[in-house]
Amino acid sequence: MKRFFLGVALAAAVFSVNAQVQAGKPVRLINPYPPGASSDVMARLFSEKVAAALHAPVIVENRPGAGGAIGVSAVAQSAADGHTLLFVNSGPVVIVPLLQKTAFDPQKDLVPVTQVAFNVMILVARPQTAGSLKELVAQARAQPGKLAYASIGNGSLLHIAGEMLKKLAGVDLVHVPYKGTVPAITDVLNGQVTMAFSDLVATRPHLEAGTLRALGISGPRRWPAVPDVPLFSEQGYPALDRFTGWWGVFAPAATSRATVDQVAAAFNEALREPLIRNRISAANAEPTGTSPLEFGEIVKGDLARWSALLGELGSIRMD
Repeated sequence: MKRFFLGVALAAAVFSVNAQVQAGKPVRLINPYPPGASSDVMARLFSEKVAAALHAPVIVENRPGAGGAIGVSAVAQSAADGHTLLFVNSGPVVIVPLLQKTAFDPQKDLVPVTQVAFNVMILVARPQTAGSLKELVAQARAQPGKLAYASIGNGSLLHIAGEMLKKLAGVDLVHVPYKGTVPAITDVLNGQVTMAFSDLVATRPHLEAGTLRALGISGPRRWPAVPDVPLFSEQGYPALDRFTGWWGVFAPAATSRATVDQVAAAFNEALREPLIRNRISAANAEPTGTSPLEFGEIVKGDLARWSALLGELGSIRMD
């Protein structure tokens, strides 16, 4: 009997070793947005430290398109060996599947690994366009169908925010989808579109330079990095305060618990580095770090929250 239990223990140990990320074998960290986008910046921030913890090179691979669904699908369909991971914001995993048929089911085809940061949403426009959200809404009412807002793609959190503003303010805005934050903000700067819902990571340099003006921000409280920017609720649009998000890591659903725990530990170890925490904070996001189970509960709660919010909004166009 002792030999039996010893054999079982040895077999379990061998399985655990084989199940984990293999040292030296590259790990693809797929980001579903173009280079330079906020999620891409975040992914690259972690890649070196995570590589050191896993003893394997981590290569950030950009797979943009379809509001992030292309990159998510690529991970969902990959081998569940820990060598293909997804680094993503909440939109493609939580919102896009509620709006359109996708090649993946976030609850069946992916396993949460860890949430690395929490972020809020900001509405920006050029200073010469409007000095406040009230002024921008007045312009939109005076020019129905003439003002446009940019987002990072159909079905993204930022697309939904624009549709919610249209409904709440009773205005007609044109949605212009982009494949990422950088081209969207670029077209706001050059006047091709009127405004953009974005995150602080992408907009902070332009806010500091005075080339963009922040008209409102989401969240439960004013954000410390931009304390003078009013919450949407302070301007009569409390529903927009609920538009918060996160960045997190996922693996294909069949990935072993040993591998998931190993990868989570690597990212959470990186999050203990003052340099990484400071850079996340400097990018106006809040570093977090969770266990796989905790992150799973966050994702489950967000799916319920966004399902209810989209129900309030009603149908929206996905083209």
